[in-house]
Amino acid sequence: MKKIFGLFSLFALAFCFVAPAQAEEEKLGVPAGTIIVPAGLNGKDVQRGIMEAGAEEDFIIKTRDDEKVVLVREDGSWTAVLTFVYNTEEIQIYSKSINRGKAKLPERWIKNLKKEISRKLNTAAVMK
Repeated sequence: MKKIFGLFSLFALAFCFVAPAQAEEEKLGVPAGTIIVPAGLNGKDVQRGIMEAGAEEDFIIKTRDDEKVVLVREDGSWTAVLTFVYNTEEIQIYSKSINRGKAKLPERWIKNLKKEISRKLNTAAVMK
């Protein structure tokens, strides 16, 4: 009986950690990439790098706060909504993008944004 209760408790505890993560992921979209932030940058530096790169890649800044930037781009059959959740160590990218009515990753745009954000963050780190 103790083993069953112990296993149930372990399952319940694991669910407490997994369920919020899944709910957050559904709200943000599907994972679409990660960018490592160079040492020495603060949150504002990271936010600035994301926003500047987004503007250069023809994205519109939908929202921003101290932990997240949401960029949107509409082009032809695409509506790309990319959420960048960041701290001073990494940037997690999530996508809620649609192409011709179906959920799809805008891989080329994500690749270009990752490259441009990394370039901007590296430049900011060197300038500090």
